[in-house]
Amino acid sequence: MWYAIYLCHPRILQYEYKNTNKLTFRPKKLSEAKQILADLGLNFSEAVNIFTNLIVAKQGLPFNLKFPNY
Repeated sequence: MWYAIYLCHPRILQYEYKNTNKLTFRPKKLSEAKQILADLGLNFSEAVNIFTNLIVAKQGLPFNLKFPNY
């Protein structure tokens, strides 16, 4: 019983297993993005984690998606 309560404590839930995923980017865009993030004090992995958390929090993309007019 104590063990189950301990695992449900909010401070414990913040430690989750990490997954490694393969993403494909254009090399120039990736380099530019990494430089911008470095200027902000973030690395690419941290930025992807922020983006992922925003998707979950907003239950969708964290920005408006518009289709181009052709």
